[in-house]
Amino acid sequence: MTSFILARYSGEEFVIILANSGEEQAISIAERYRSYVASADWGEYHVTVSIGAATVSVADTEQSLFQQADDALYASKTGGRNRATHASRLVQR
Repeated sequence: MTSFILARYSGEEFVIILANSGEEQAISIAERYRSYVASADWGEYHVTVSIGAATVSVADTEQSLFQQADDALYASKTGGRNRATHASRLVQR
């Protein structure tokens, strides 16, 4: 089992820090959360989540990691919402 830390990052944003997880595992876990929220019974409401993921490489700093995840979150939102996107799948400028 992967250990993790879950915390509120800002108003409507949360961060999950997964220990010893690569890109595929991060996206798999993100998709599991996304699917669970989308299929849950929220009464009269239809609730979905958009997720941005990033994984640490040797060159990453804390700030760049959060920026990568935020960029991926933005891509999920602008790409139609209710999806998970990993930063490595974004077009680099």
